[in-house]
Formats: sequence, structure tokens, C-alpha cells
Amino acid sequence: MVMTTSNIIRQRKTPDSGTSWNPNKPTAQLMGRYQPWHAGHRALFIRAFERVGQVAVLVRSQEKSSNNPYSYVEVKEAIERDLTKHAYIVDHDYIVVQVPNITDITTGRDVGYTVTAEVLPEHIEKISATDIRNRDKRK
Repeated sequence: MVMTTSNIIRQRKTPDSGTSWNPNKPTAQLMGRYQPWHAGHRALFIRAFERVGQVAVLVRSQEKSSNNPYSYVEVKEAIERDLTKHAYIVDHDYIVVQVPNITDITTGRDVGYTVTAEVLPEHIEKISATDIRNRDKRK
């Protein structure tokens, strides 16, 4: 079966109603600028959520520019709007947090976590935030 974001969404399990965000629970991290948040980001989120059970979406702080036209608040609202539409619950399934403009991640020896590079279907891998921004400029 070819895995698409809609296949993944339909397979998402409903969380227990009594649970909430737990900072001590294993958590997947997604970090990016999300300029703008799009279906490819959502596909990564879904994979991370299915693998780990809760996700911290880290939004890198950036000065507004043509490459970064959205403020942190606008990005956060777009992420929450999209994930809510797909049945994920903020402060339950995920949190959105602004972080500094992290450009390097350095680790030592085995420190208790993994780094996972997801390979998504080609039609999702082709999604480009730059193309989306350029299309939005022409509107």
C-alpha cells in the first residue's frame, strides 16, 4: 500500500481522553521555520506522533523577510489550525514552542535519544515552502 498523508490520518488512533501533555513522556521533536507550515510538515508530524506518541514542534526564531514572511504567532496559529483540523489536540498530542535560531545540533556519545530521517512519498518530498511563498506573492 502506498502511504499518503490521508492514509496516515485515517489510521491515527484516538488518544485516551484522560491524558494530557506530559513533559516527562518520550517526545518527538520537529524543528523548522515552517514558512509556511504545509502538508509535508504535517506528514512528518504524523510519522513522529505515530512513532512516539507526542510531539514538540519547535519553531526557529527568524527576522521577518521575504524568506520568512510569517511571525512566530502566525506560524503557531497555522500549525494549530491545521493539526486541529486533522484531529490532533494542542497541549495533549503536541505543543508548539519558539526556540532560538538553532543552526547546529551537537551531540556526544549515546545520550538517550535517536535522530530519525524520514523518507516520505515522492509527492510529499516535492512540496516546497519556497514554491508556496512564491505562489502566494503572485496572488
